[in-house]
Amino acid sequence: MLYELEEKVLEILRREVKEVHEENIMAGFETQARPSILLKNLGFKVDKSNIVEEEGEPLTETFDGDGERRDFVLKEEPSSIISVEHPSGKRVEEKQDYVVDYMKKTIMFRTPPSKGSENVIIKYSTRTKRLEVTRLKVEAKYHLIISSDSRRNLDLLMEKVMKTVYQSEKSFEEIGATFKPVYGKKLNENQAILSCLAELELKLTRVVPTIERIEIRESRVD
Repeated sequence: MLYELEEKVLEILRREVKEVHEENIMAGFETQARPSILLKNLGFKVDKSNIVEEEGEPLTETFDGDGERRDFVLKEEPSSIISVEHPSGKRVEEKQDYVVDYMKKTIMFRTPPSKGSENVIIKYSTRTKRLEVTRLKVEAKYHLIISSDSRRNLDLLMEKVMKTVYQSEKSFEEIGATFKPVYGKKLNENQAILSCLAELELKLTRVVPTIERIEIRESRVD
């Protein structure tokens, strides 16, 4: 979860901040090297939210007529029929030319479609699925501990790191995250901390089972 984000931060800093050797830009490990940049995770929190979404999509299926076959079974359960064409480009009418058995996913023509390749085109909407979506919003706090060999070089290095992070917004968006500096503090003339806040979101989905109609019949016991 956070590993991908941290690797992206290190990748960007190693590519853009040439004033620091790549091996001295690292995560988690203290170093005495100067100059250096250390990425340190201070912790994270998770907020959870649940919503219900509906999902369905239009589909098109083609069939070959053989002059005898009347019934055509669809791959998915339809919620509605958008159009039926036979041959291609000529729409036929429901009830007059065909009927639909939604439970069996079947289109039944009154007269068998004539022989031909892909000359029966059926467009329909799939049955809508109800999805329970759980969103986990993760907020993580980080320190970029920046070390250099002089006050002037430290100031220049801090400026370069801040600009690099701010200009890399799209790179973080590519992995579905944000990573932004929020404040900084000098520890001494050779070391400073740039505090950053990261946000990313995880999405979990499950299909909500459909409640079918249940019929209860009264029975008599003699």
